[in-house]
Amino acid sequence: MSESSALDTLYREAAAAHLQPLWVETHRFVPRQPAPPNVLAQWKASAVKDLLEVAGEHMPVEHADRRVFVCTNPNLPPFSGTTQTLYACVQLLLPGEKAPPHRHTQSAFRLILEGSGAQTILNGAPVTMNQGDFVITPAWTWHGHANPGNQSVLWLDGLDNAVMRLFDATFFELPPPDLHHDAPERSSARQWVYPLASMRSALEHLRATTPADPVHGWRVRYIDPQTGRDPLPTMAAFISLLPSGFRGAPYRSTDSTVYVPLEGQGELICGGERMPWGPHDILAVPTWQAHQLNCDSESLVFSFSDRAAQERLECWREERLADDIKRAGTSGTSGTTGTTGTTGVSDATGTAGTAGNADNADNADNAGSAGGSAV
Repeated sequence: MSESSALDTLYREAAAAHLQPLWVETHRFVPRQPAPPNVLAQWKASAVKDLLEVAGEHMPVEHADRRVFVCTNPNLPPFSGTTQTLYACVQLLLPGEKAPPHRHTQSAFRLILEGSGAQTILNGAPVTMNQGDFVITPAWTWHGHANPGNQSVLWLDGLDNAVMRLFDATFFELPPPDLHHDAPERSSARQWVYPLASMRSALEHLRATTPADPVHGWRVRYIDPQTGRDPLPTMAAFISLLPSGFRGAPYRSTDSTVYVPLEGQGELICGGERMPWGPHDILAVPTWQAHQLNCDSESLVFSFSDRAAQERLECWREERLADDIKRAGTSGTSGTTGTTGTTGVSDATGTAGTAGNADNADNADNAGSAGGSAV
């Protein structure tokens, strides 16, 4: 039997035994670099809001449970997510409406885009949501929503659905009729919510003490003051202040990122495409795709990504292309400050929730007390 015939026989017998030889098309099993299935995408705020208002007229929240549109990446199947790991959704709650409680193993947050005075009820404790606030819902937390005010409230939901689907660890539960809430998992509402005013204070402190980073401007990371880590284990969230006329240096990283401008006007450049953006637009950038943020007027930009999970798995990596400096991230936590850090992160950013901490030890003095004590 020739060598070729012997190999053909081997491959047939291996396939029948549900075995695959790794040496055949190794690149399919161990790619040289990320090849994300999702593409650059944008959802304009005006279009999303218009459609939600129509939904508000025709779909009562008691029938919908949650009046939500999922930002589905155009290159992914329906309900596969905004990126390959994350869901960005937009939810509308009209005056007087209540969304019933439930819980699930997905971690989630709310970023309030329009309106104030609605509540999210977390393990029985009402938490008021005001415009710009970042409100967390950790996994398996009972949560419902209510709007006792006289204005509609619109918010961004961020969830790690696709991460849970990867592990096949999704559970969902409706409350029993006799549900009794124990004391909330966290002792005060301040630990569920990160007010926008506090984040502004942290950003202004950075602006007063350090030059703008060429990629991120002045940027603060949301940090749990009790743990010194990201408030949710799979998702990292940031808020950036970009000065008027900012032209961001090209940059890429392994975390797929969703940007949501809160104030200002600008454009995102990625893969030769230019996407103008304004307040409350939603933009999704795939893994390891070089991109840059530019703005015409001073801008406030929120972002979230799966960086928290990648840092815990010690696989997060970034590359600053302007000066061709490559930095591979190896996650680490400091026992003295509790800050989640990554070696080689060179952006002059602070962390909100722990006073005086920064993403990089080189910039530890830049965060200042305003970055943490205010949140």
